[in-house]
Formats: sequence, C-alpha cells, structure tokens
Amino acid sequence: MKINEIIRESEMIRGKYAKRAVDYDPNYKGLQNYKGKLLMNDADAIEALLYGRSFSQEEDAFRDLLIRKYKITKETDIGALVTKIRSELEQRNKKYVADFDSSQADEDITVIEQEMDVISADDQQVTVKDQKTGIETKIPRDPNKPGIIQKDPKDPTGKKFIIDPSSKGEVDNEIKPGAKAMMKMPMV
Repeated sequence: MKINEIIRESEMIRGKYAKRAVDYDPNYKGLQNYKGKLLMNDADAIEALLYGRSFSQEEDAFRDLLIRKYKITKETDIGALVTKIRSELEQRNKKYVADFDSSQADEDITVIEQEMDVISADDQQVTVKDQKTGIETKIPRDPNKPGIIQKDPKDPTGKKFIIDPSSKGEVDNEIKPGAKAMMKMPMV
C-alpha cells in the first residue's frame, strides 16, 4: 500500500521525522477494505459496515464484533461515536509524533574539528590550508554563500577563529594571514 493512499492532506499531523494521517490506527486489526473503501480504523469500519448491504461471512462477523465492542444499539448516536473514536485516535497519533520527535532531539552528533592556517584573506574570499594534508579551502566573503568565519569566543587573544562551512553568513573582517582557524563539521 502506498502512503499516498492513506493520507488525507487536510488532516495530516506533521512531525520532524514522521508523517501520519490522524485516521490511521497502527493497532487496527480489522477488515482492510470494504467494497473498495480503505478501512484504517474502527470508525471507518463502523461507517462502512453499519449501513452496508450484503456482507460476506467475515464482514458480518466483524460488524457484530464492532456492535458488541462499542455497545451499539438503535439509540446510539453513530456520528458522535465515530467522532469520538477519531478524536481519540488523533490525540494518540499526536502524542506518538511528539514522543518520536523528542527521542530524535537527544541524538548525539559527532563533530570533527580540524585546525587550519589562514594563508590569504582579501575582499572576495579567505583561503585556509590544512597543514596535515595540504588541502586548501576557499571560503567566500559573500554572506549569501555557505561558509562562516567567526572569532573563537574561548580565545582571549582574538587570533583564533571558527569556520562553519555549511552555514551562510558573514566572514569576520579581522581575519588575516597567519591566523589559526578551527573548521567544525558534523560527521556524517
């Protein structure tokens, strides 16, 4: 089954890593479809099976199970029952998405630090060189392009800088050849 088949855009819960339709119940073990209609929870099944005609033996048995489970009688307000089931499911799904997002927020990210020497700095770019490998990296001074160089707040002399190659922003104007810069990159 494709995810597009079960998602209704207007009712979607969006999380940082999760996309779940509010009417999808992962614990639903009933009929999967009835006459071409996809059944994703008890509310869908109640709507389809209480007002349907000519049931198979399996559909009839599941219909009886729903009637007993929700104590449905002739006086039962089906609209209110279906709304209640869907709202409880929505609350459960929202909690699941929030719990999943918070569990991902505590994920550790390893950062690689590499000390570089500033070998040139002009109005267009700053060139740094890794002394171990000899690789030169050019960081543009254009704030719209990736590469930020800022003073290291832990260095009282003001001669050390921090490079973030993936973020966009300003390059410190006080950086000069001979300065040390620490390139910090997340390890993928």
